[in-house]
Amino acid sequence: MTTILGSCVSVCLFDPIQAIGGMNHYIFPDNPDTKTATLRHGPFAIETLLDEMMRLGVVPFNLRAKVFGGGGTLTSLDCGIQVGRRNVNVALEELKRQKIQISSKRVLGSSGVMIKMLTSTGDVWLRKIKNELDHPASADHR
Repeated sequence: MTTILGSCVSVCLFDPIQAIGGMNHYIFPDNPDTKTATLRHGPFAIETLLDEMMRLGVVPFNLRAKVFGGGGTLTSLDCGIQVGRRNVNVALEELKRQKIQISSKRVLGSSGVMIKMLTSTGDVWLRKIKNELDHPASADHR
């Protein structure tokens, strides 16, 4: 599975006993209207990922989590950093509430990332994405 993250967050879950993994990608830390929660909202995205993995036979106690994203990629706007930080906090709080151990994380920062997860092993590769707003084009590229 592959995704690209800025202020968004992905939680990658893996059960080493069953060799089953999964990943989500959410944009918003919460939704004030719980009746319309979607996978774009952190709490619902994490709950849905966990439910789907349990449906496949995973025992939550065996799960290990990796958390990525939440970067402040909107360099000219403070809201990008706030949303990213809030997205990360949702993941950390929900995983703690579910008693799921976090084996690694790469969160916050100033650039986006691309992650690739091999769901049969739980391995995740990360590549930073250059933020073009931080590097203005030269006069030759008008």
